[in-house]
Amino acid sequence: MFDFKNNNKIIFIPGWLDSGQRHGFCRSLELWGGLVNFNQDLKTDYVIAHSLGALAALSNWQKYRNLRIILINPVISRKGIIKRWLRFNKYEGVPQSLRAGIRLLPLLLSFITIIKLFRVPALAIIKQMAPAQLFILRGEKDIYLADREFMMTLKERGFTVEQIDGAGHNYSHDFEKKIKEYIHLD
Repeated sequence: MFDFKNNNKIIFIPGWLDSGQRHGFCRSLELWGGLVNFNQDLKTDYVIAHSLGALAALSNWQKYRNLRIILINPVISRKGIIKRWLRFNKYEGVPQSLRAGIRLLPLLLSFITIIKLFRVPALAIIKQMAPAQLFILRGEKDIYLADREFMMTLKERGFTVEQIDGAGHNYSHDFEKKIKEYIHLD
């Protein structure tokens, strides 16, 4: 079976304070441990980006235009983000395995990264992309963070948006079957 997590042509960009290592990826852009340049050339064929990591993936595509992107529950809009996050935290919550690893300095530095990420003009970048360059997965139960209107706009523009039944916002194995179906490497 195809093991995309250990493939050098694929890189994972995790959501807020998460890490690729926690999900078993051998290559990941760890945005949350310090001040990271998310506009470096990733030298990869595919980027799998979760949540706020979607903004880093889109920013990178805008600069290099040399990769395909899989967005998982992308958080694109900063509008009402604190209220949306509080609702998410009440409804679904941050996994215990992630909460246990949160430290003060990375938490504080993460806010600098978040500010930079929310400056990325996501919709303007997506308008420049061909539908074959972008694949979006949305958890059925992600009702607070991934913007449904944004997903509908993408569908109307011809992009593939797949709903994963039973999945929420947090990255889980529920997304991996669809990821394997989408990725085609030489």
